[in-house]
This record gives sequence, structure tokens and C-alpha cells, in this order.
Amino acid sequence: MRFSQSPSPNHVPSLYDNIGCTALNNAEKAVALNQKDVNTALRDAQEEASKAIQSQLAK
Repeated sequence: MRFSQSPSPNHVPSLYDNIGCTALNNAEKAVALNQKDVNTALRDAQEEASKAIQSQLAK
């Protein structure tokens, strides 16, 4: 199973793209290993990314 992560043609990369990609990759692994269902994995990925971005903004 692989989530498609192709950016739109008009996508302008931000400083936080890697954070989001990492969170999605972690979610993908959790689903593939049957550790979490898709909805839980994506919700956790959103929370993980939000916390990491807030941490970067606080610096």
C-alpha cells in the first residue's frame, strides 16, 4: 500500500513540507503493519505534523 503524495502542479514548497511527508509516511507504515486503521493513522499524522510545525514556529 502506498499513499500518493504527488503535489499539484501549482504547489509552492514550504519549509514544512518535509514535516507533513514524514507524518504521512509514519501513518502509511502504521496502516501497512496493521497497527492502526486508516482514519486513526491519518488523524495521528495530522496531530504529529501540527505539533512539529508549532515547534518550528516557536523557534
